[in-house]
Amino acid sequence: MAEAHATSGMPPPDYEVVESFEPLPGEDPEPAVWREVRHGLDSMNLLVDQKLGGENERGEEEWIANEVLMVRLSDPNTIRVRWDVGEGPLGRFGLSNPRVRLSIWRW
Repeated sequence: MAEAHATSGMPPPDYEVVESFEPLPGEDPEPAVWREVRHGLDSMNLLVDQKLGGENERGEEEWIANEVLMVRLSDPNTIRVRWDVGEGPLGRFGLSNPRVRLSIWRW
């Protein structure tokens, strides 16, 4: 992952996390709910990159940009994440064990 940041000119993120939330997309018929991720950066001036991903049929991790993954700043140390993807994007790419990767920079 360091190579990807080096080629884009971005410095390493100030905070990076991979989260698997329960229930996972497509497993719960109820509407998606907001999940809190505590980052401790003490700022509301953040740049957030988010990806939805999982494992392909070879067991390798793959990440995709996903417009239905929403991020909301709730306070200077917490980001709220919501995904409402059902079977759509993950099923199209053949990914299992879905998760969210957040990379956060103080701006």
